[in-house]
Amino acid sequence: MDSRTEYVNFWLKDKSGEVGILLMCGMGGTEKTTITKFVFNSNYGRFDTACFLQNISEVAKGHNGLVRLQRQLLSDILRKEERKVTDVDDGCRRMMYALRNKRVLVLDDVDHKDQLFALAGQQDCFSEGSKIIITTRLKSLMKNSEEIYNVYWPEKLSDDESLELFSWHAFRQKRPIQSHVALSKRYDIFLSFKGLDTRKKFTDHLYHTLMRKGFQTFRDDDEIDKGEDIKFEMRKAIQNSRMSVIVLSENYANSMACLFELQTILELCKKSDHFVLPVFYEVEPEVLKEQSKNLVFEKKEATVERVKGWNAALKEVAGMAGMVSRKESDG
Repeated sequence: MDSRTEYVNFWLKDKSGEVGILLMCGMGGTEKTTITKFVFNSNYGRFDTACFLQNISEVAKGHNGLVRLQRQLLSDILRKEERKVTDVDDGCRRMMYALRNKRVLVLDDVDHKDQLFALAGQQDCFSEGSKIIITTRLKSLMKNSEEIYNVYWPEKLSDDESLELFSWHAFRQKRPIQSHVALSKRYDIFLSFKGLDTRKKFTDHLYHTLMRKGFQTFRDDDEIDKGEDIKFEMRKAIQNSRMSVIVLSENYANSMACLFELQTILELCKKSDHFVLPVFYEVEPEVLKEQSKNLVFEKKEATVERVKGWNAALKEVAGMAGMVSRKESDG
């Protein structure tokens, strides 16, 4: 894993006065986003402000997508919510004044030059020592650009390297400390997932790999006995886990049980040091945000108040940074 992050870490710590631009290229499966997020989390404190814009290509497709991305960028940089951007040109003008201090900016999954211009086109306005990381599948993204930039092609991660990166991201160490688990929590990880979507594919592989590597992992089909109060047992399992991995799939939001788990996890996260890692499995965050607006259930327990809470939880997790697993056909 060190070989994947060493180059980017070294580049970020370069103290030359110029504005640095790193183009991280590669097809799906090379974990560009995961590597970049790890390096970003390890280094953002060295800069005056930092911003990580994720899934840019997907967000940009939506209504006023680029404007929404500009608002998010300005909000992160100015540390207050920015809603005044009226169009892309207005956003560019506002960023000219906002980018004066030393920044680190990550633009994740850029697939068009218009996106690059709207979010980092004013590169001469960045303060000396600022860093811009762009992840993309297009090597030609900055072709004919007058800017000086570095290009990095990370190799695809092995299962062991993916787990090491996962552990550093979740626990700040290469592998879990078993004695700590025994003393404080029964499980390292609670797995939340929609069974029909992922049980026999992604989640099954993830569960067995985590267990093999020493992560004590809870999943409902292994741990809950028939006849037990499922909601009570699920809540107890979540509370007895150090972190939760939420495998978000296309039909995750169709399950009241999944939404109950999701809401419980996010509530615990706000009250304690419970860590949450979303995994977007063959579904884009923007799709989940749209689903959060239209949750409908006919069962009695789906009261208006509960559905409102599930809506908020789904929208919240869709806006969190996490891991993305796309279909092979998507590259």
